[in-house]
Amino acid sequence: MSQFSIARGLPIWLERTLVAGLYGLTAWMSYQVMVPPGYVCPIWLPSGVILAAVLWRGYRVWPGIFIGAVLGNIGTYWSSDSAMTVLRSLGAASGNGCGDTLGVLLAVYLLRQLIPEQDVLTRSSGTLAFLGLGILLNGLLSGVIGVVSLAVAGWLPWAQVSSSILVWWSGGSIGGLIVAPAILVWAHGRQPLQMSWGDGLIGLAALTAISWMLLWPFPRDELFTILIGLYPPLLWASVQLDRRLTFTGLLGVTLLAMASAASGHGLFSQLFAHGPWRLQLLLISLSSTVLVAQTLVHEQVQAIVAAQRSSEFKLQVATDRYQAMVSSTLDGFWVIDTDRRPGQLLEVNEAYCGMVGYCQQQLLQMTVGDLDTGDTIEPAIAPAIAYVHHILEQGSARFESRHRGSHGQIVDVEVSARYLPDYGCVVAFIRDISQRKRREAERKQAELALQTQERQLRLITDALPVCISYIDAEQRYRFANKTYEGWFGHRPEELYGQSLQEVLGDSAYRVVQANVERVLAGQPVSYEATVPYREGSSRHIKGDLIPDSDDQGHVLGYYALISDLSQRKRAELALQESEQRFRQAIQAAPFPIVIHAEDGEVIMISQAWTDLTGYGLEDIPTVADWTEKAYGERQSLVKDVIDQLYCLENRRHEGEFSIRTRDGNTRIWDFSSAPLGPLPDGRRLVISMAMDVTQRRQAEDALRESEEKFRQLAEHINAVFWITTGDASRILYVSPAYDDIWGESRQALYQDPERWLQRVHRDDQDQVRQAQQQRGITGHFDIEYRIIRADGTLRWISDRSFPVYNETGDIYRITGLAEDITAQKQTTLALAQKTAELERSNRDLEQFAYVASHDLREPLRKVKSFTELLAQRYGSQLDERAQKYIYYIVDGAERMQTLISDLLIYSRAGRTMIAPEPVDLNQLVAEVMSSLQLLIQTAHATVTVDDLPVVWGHASQLHQVFQNLIANGIKFCQRETPQIHISAQQKQPQWIISVRDNGIGIEPEHQERIFGVFQRLHARSEYEGTGIGLAVCKRIVEGHGGQIWLHSIPDQGTTFYFSMPVTPPPS
Repeated sequence: MSQFSIARGLPIWLERTLVAGLYGLTAWMSYQVMVPPGYVCPIWLPSGVILAAVLWRGYRVWPGIFIGAVLGNIGTYWSSDSAMTVLRSLGAASGNGCGDTLGVLLAVYLLRQLIPEQDVLTRSSGTLAFLGLGILLNGLLSGVIGVVSLAVAGWLPWAQVSSSILVWWSGGSIGGLIVAPAILVWAHGRQPLQMSWGDGLIGLAALTAISWMLLWPFPRDELFTILIGLYPPLLWASVQLDRRLTFTGLLGVTLLAMASAASGHGLFSQLFAHGPWRLQLLLISLSSTVLVAQTLVHEQVQAIVAAQRSSEFKLQVATDRYQAMVSSTLDGFWVIDTDRRPGQLLEVNEAYCGMVGYCQQQLLQMTVGDLDTGDTIEPAIAPAIAYVHHILEQGSARFESRHRGSHGQIVDVEVSARYLPDYGCVVAFIRDISQRKRREAERKQAELALQTQERQLRLITDALPVCISYIDAEQRYRFANKTYEGWFGHRPEELYGQSLQEVLGDSAYRVVQANVERVLAGQPVSYEATVPYREGSSRHIKGDLIPDSDDQGHVLGYYALISDLSQRKRAELALQESEQRFRQAIQAAPFPIVIHAEDGEVIMISQAWTDLTGYGLEDIPTVADWTEKAYGERQSLVKDVIDQLYCLENRRHEGEFSIRTRDGNTRIWDFSSAPLGPLPDGRRLVISMAMDVTQRRQAEDALRESEEKFRQLAEHINAVFWITTGDASRILYVSPAYDDIWGESRQALYQDPERWLQRVHRDDQDQVRQAQQQRGITGHFDIEYRIIRADGTLRWISDRSFPVYNETGDIYRITGLAEDITAQKQTTLALAQKTAELERSNRDLEQFAYVASHDLREPLRKVKSFTELLAQRYGSQLDERAQKYIYYIVDGAERMQTLISDLLIYSRAGRTMIAPEPVDLNQLVAEVMSSLQLLIQTAHATVTVDDLPVVWGHASQLHQVFQNLIANGIKFCQRETPQIHISAQQKQPQWIISVRDNGIGIEPEHQERIFGVFQRLHARSEYEGTGIGLAVCKRIVEGHGGQIWLHSIPDQGTTFYFSMPVTPPPS
């Protein structure tokens, strides 16, 4: 709200009407001193009216300004001679109204933008802005617009525009300087006039003197001196009188000057007569001087008033604070007289009354000596009254003393006193320090206790096997326990002040540096690390770092607790290795193992479990999954048995259970379980182990079945099956066949194990007893002997025994089988006789074949020789038929010789007394090819040979085999180039030798017949030969323990195969 605003009780229309009316009144007054030709006034009082109206009432009064300006000016220019004259009058009046309205509105707007409204006419800056904008700018705009309007309307010659603008501007400025301040100060000031009666009378006298000077007709040569004389009384009024009276007096002087000028009498009339600018200059100078002086005086007065008010306020505040401090302080307060009655208490507060138990009236009757016991802590100022003089000498003092209360109690106090010489007193604050004294005593006791605790703590920390230290924010040691001496070889005191890096070394510091930086950032740290030290060793440590911070959160350092976990780490590693070995042992166990927890989780299973069931850990994560898969409908029963295992304290054998594997098979497992203790989370563990007894059960079943079959067999075979103890001292079982073979009951043997020996032929007794002795040692014997039955018949017996060993490898049973081989003996004897006869017949036949071949060759040789001799000597004398007969005779003799030779070869094939020896087939085939070289070349044949083995046999006979097969392959071939390929392939325990040709082949129905003696498939005219070659090959191969066969495709070729043993045959 503006400083010029008053109660806004008037309606807006009334405000605007009053502004318009006041404008018209002051305009009429201004027109009384109009400058010829009568359109410009040197003093325009409405400028001050409208400026004050806008500053006071705001922009809303502008319609009143415009209307008042139009009405106030139209009378001056009005003429009704013609319509044009009327329009000119209205135009001039409207132009004046626009100039006044726009000028004042713009001036006030700029004034309010530049300075606070409350500074107008109250501060020098506001007054200068008021002069520059409110007066000069307002007057200039109003004058320019008004004068130009007059010139446009034809009321003023254009030649007089510039001079008229200057007069209009000066007149408007004078009106603003004189009228506006007078209105504004009265609008603002509602307080009583601030002046004395003397100042009022002097001011009235000065105003009378000025009025007399303005109206008195002074000589012209004294005019300047009189004008100068106006300034002192106006300046005095500006300084001495109330500003309302000053500005009102200035307005009165101006009005008087205008009246003087209008009447033609007095000082201003003389000035006005010489031109309006002199009067304007004088009034501008007087009004500006008064305005500035009044503003400066007002500003100074306001500053003085503000300072005075501030001082008074501060004094009041200090007084209030003093009273509040004295009354509210918990300390006692004294004011002690030092002039009239030294030591007398002049003032005490309630706090001190409560301290000593006296009321204020009682204390104000006492002196310091009445209260102080004289036991002042400082002996130099005792007794009590002495410290008053001490305060007077020193100016101030602070000491401890003892005061006596109303009930004789002693109060320990601390006195803080200051001498105030200007007031002749000492002020003192007395603080009750009884509790502090008690606390100090308690603190001393606490310090002693703390020192004791520190010593105990030092003993404890030095005894602990951990490094305890305090390290400040600069990473320097401030405390360390004795463990550091064992770690680093330095006493704790030697570490104080050293940096962490110096003590630990660079390598160890790099390991812990990040943790140190974190704790110095305010974060507690706990870590484990392996730290290397200078001497080359290392420790695995656990560090707990706790930051030490002040109240503002700044980290001052940290506490460090370092534990050596090296042994624990080694133990943990050993435990981990042990756990790993345990896991590996479980995994690699040759029987099923499962570890499970009481909540049903399957922790681990062995590989054998998976191998036997097909289920991995991912398939049976819980016991419920396992029982469902393995037991089916029996799941709940088995689950109950498993649930009881978690309460075990010792090993338990659960027995055998049938389980179903993933592939649907059924296995029998014999389960045993044992407790493993609880996990860290409290769950109890159980290890269950199983033996897969499926095979044993199957074996037992098979054994029972076998025993039954054995019994059935033993009961029905024609041989005696018997069982004795390991030492053969007792017969455990003898089959019923004994009764038939020995001809007596077997029951007697159970009482007399040697009874069966009584039936042994006397010639075999020694042999049998020796065999029995050997059987007692090894459990083995194999012997044939004769017995004489009870009916006198002889039987041959083949008796064999076998030991049965127990788990320790000892013989605990001997089993045997005694067969009646009488018929076999008789057959063998007959066969031996037949064999001897056959061997003798073969020798005779072989001798016959040799003799026959030799004896048959001689006649054939003679027939052939004499026939050839006959043909040579008498061939020319014989006719063709005779020669043909001779040819038949020779050819028949030659073929007979070949047959005899081949028959001799066949008889000898496969029969030799020479032991087999290694034969290199590569070398042997090379020799065969060399002997058949002429045949091969003649037939243009190709023989290829793979790498051949070394076999056991007779080289000459194998030579005959390869020679026959190669020769047949070349002979029985109708192609231009016969091809023979020889290869070998090992098929244990034999070598398979193959000879492949590309000949005419052999029909399947003839493939068996060709190995017979003298078997031919073609006529002699087609292929030569006797048909005995393949028979010889077969006899030689079979004589070496092998076989010969073929594979043939007619017209494509034949492959002959024969086998030879890899190892040498038995001798």
